[in-house]
Formats: sequence, C-alpha cells, structure tokens
Amino acid sequence: MILGYVDADCRDEGLIFVDPRLLVASERQTRMILRQNLPLADLTTLRKIGVMYPSPSRSDSEFVTQFDRVNSMISGNYPLLLANVDWIFNCNTRYLTSAYGQTYNYRYSLRPSIHAADLFLTFLDMKIDWQGKRNLVHVPYARAWQSYLISFIKHGDPNVQRRPETIDWPSSGQEMKIVDLRWEGFVWKTDDQVDEDKCSYWQRADYAPKWNIST
Repeated sequence: MILGYVDADCRDEGLIFVDPRLLVASERQTRMILRQNLPLADLTTLRKIGVMYPSPSRSDSEFVTQFDRVNSMISGNYPLLLANVDWIFNCNTRYLTSAYGQTYNYRYSLRPSIHAADLFLTFLDMKIDWQGKRNLVHVPYARAWQSYLISFIKHGDPNVQRRPETIDWPSSGQEMKIVDLRWEGFVWKTDDQVDEDKCSYWQRADYAPKWNIST
C-alpha cells in the first residue's frame, strides 16, 4: 500500500527536448515534425492539437515561435511568456495525484529549471579540501529542501522534520497545490501548468489509438 507520494516537475522541462530548428521553422515544417513524432495520429487528432496549441500567427501572442508552441506541448511555461503547458511531463503530476490522492507535489523553478535540474539540490553534497581534510559544505537552500525529503522518507510526511526556514507542505489534493522552489524561497500555490481539459485530452491518448485502452 502506498502511504504517500512525492511528485515533481521542473518549470522548463521541454527546453532541452524541443528541436532547435523550430526557432525558425514554418507552420508546414512544424506539422511535418509533429507528424514524425505522432505517426499514429489521424488528421482529426492533429487538427485538435493545432487548435489547442495554435500557430504563432494565430495564437494572440501566446507563442512567438514554433519552438515556443512545441515546448508548450511538452512541458512547463515558456520562460518569456504566459503560455499554459502540458503533455509529456507536467500532466503526469495530475494523473498521479488523481490516482493516489496522498501526493506531495513540487515544482523546481530555480533557473535553469530544465529537466532533472532539481537533482542538483536533492543530492548537493559539496566537499572541499582544507588542511588535509575533506570538509563538507552545505548550501543553506539545499539543506532546507533536503529536510523535506528526509522527513518524507522517514515518516511518510515531509513536514515532520523539515527545517524552520521551510513552509508547511500539505498534500496537493484535487486543487493541484504545489510547493514551488524559487530563488526567493518556498511558495505554496496552485499548479498553473496542468490545465485540466488539456491534460484530460492527452490522457485519452488519441494520438496513439493502437495502444489506447481507455475506450
């Protein structure tokens, strides 16, 4: 039985996965790339994706380039815009929260907040040589963050042994609340990267009908 679950994503998950050619790509070239990455999707599905993530010329300034558009499909808010985002990474947090209930969700927003960047603080263990000895140097923010994780591992609750400089971290619930790790500290907020309608669409896997067992 799962007593609790810590789930996470980074704010700019998609940046290292999007084809950089999309910075200067045309609408036609973008459609070709989408077709290559979603080979089982029919035209109806591709048109639906085009409506949810419109081309820059039809997006009311939501996307400046095709790169922004595809990055939005993959993950976190594009850093220069207010675009909502979904699909490969971020929507998974909504699925897991709905499935298990007792989840503690967080977002890593310390730039560069690319995929797996949160591992830096999670395992940060800086050691330096001083007078012939190896001395451990703890970065304050890292120690605060690690106290959450240690507490969860020991007690199934990140709050039991968290450090004083942290904030209370309740379970996320259906409101999709998260602890956001920012340079100014920890912030408790509603997750703005897991739009319910879009995540529900991606979860149906219309783009891969052969493997879709939901119908």
